[in-house]
Amino acid sequence: MAVHWTKAENFFIPDGDICFLVEDRLFKIHRSKIDLQKSDYFNKLLGEPNKDADGSEDKPFRIQGHGKTLESFSHLCSVVYTLKFDSKSPQRKVPAFYPKQTKLLLTLAKSIWIYECFVSHSLIQNTLPDRAPPRKELFTETPLEVLMDWVVVMDQENPKSTPQEKEEHTKYRNIAMNTFYCRMIKEDLERRNEPDSKNVKEIMNFGREHEFLAALLYIYLAYHSADNIGQLLSGKENPVGASIRPDWAIFEIRAIACRKWLIEQWPHGVARATTLKDMDYCLPNHIVCRNKLKQELEALHKSQLTEPKKNWDIMGYFYKMSGCALKLGCVDCFQKFEEAMDPLRTEVRRSLKCILVELEHPTWDIWP
Repeated sequence: MAVHWTKAENFFIPDGDICFLVEDRLFKIHRSKIDLQKSDYFNKLLGEPNKDADGSEDKPFRIQGHGKTLESFSHLCSVVYTLKFDSKSPQRKVPAFYPKQTKLLLTLAKSIWIYECFVSHSLIQNTLPDRAPPRKELFTETPLEVLMDWVVVMDQENPKSTPQEKEEHTKYRNIAMNTFYCRMIKEDLERRNEPDSKNVKEIMNFGREHEFLAALLYIYLAYHSADNIGQLLSGKENPVGASIRPDWAIFEIRAIACRKWLIEQWPHGVARATTLKDMDYCLPNHIVCRNKLKQELEALHKSQLTEPKKNWDIMGYFYKMSGCALKLGCVDCFQKFEEAMDPLRTEVRRSLKCILVELEHPTWDIWP
């Protein structure tokens, strides 16, 4: 029986030799473009005997399943027709397309990963750090959902990536996640991250197991009253509480342990932060920046170390340090400062995920 469809707007190519039906849209493209991707998904789809599909307009291959939508397949076609590479070359060059549209690159990477097109995904994944905005822009302007996409794309496992590339992905993933924590603190101080807010809804889309939730829970513990926390996290009427409620008993224990752990770590974290040397957090030839930032940080350190030991908001303290660097107005020195802070934030972050998301016991000694 003939298939009822509408031609895909941009990818119904007259001399194409293979057809795919996605929802009610028919795509007609060149099989050679798909074959170059060396996708296990397409190898299986096109290689298995199928009396109902032969790739013609009357019997197109049907694309269906989780994430395999009209939008994601359109993104895939956009990539395979735009991204130029030599699939046989061991030194694949970074793609030079969509140079300033970082958000689009992230969307494309997420889409083609769904179809196991790892060759193109690897190229985009590798070039993303080079296309990233300066750290100052990430810290102050980049939408939270874009930061989340950075983390997601860097997390996507890719068998085509080399060990060195995977190391670079992890490094940039840490940068994005560290900045995400800072932005969550900033957002909460300005307008509160209530359960019905856009930010919280975005976070909960990733489920109970993702590190994004650890950042949100930390914000609640650090900046919300005990009564408010109880209402937020024990009730089933909001997405955060609903996700935690099945583990509420153990979460209460871990939340208490988390605060105790943070109190224990506070003096060590502050001490480590004070060991940053002048050359670590400013460019060598930016003497004015360095002297100004040194004064700001010394005043901040002194005020924190003289306050009672009840302090435990380590990530908030690191956020204040970044605020001192932000006052300089120097993009390059802020970049340098954030790079110096990344190892400290990463260590604390990993432990918070362990305690608040994985519900494990704290690792008491995290400072190398």
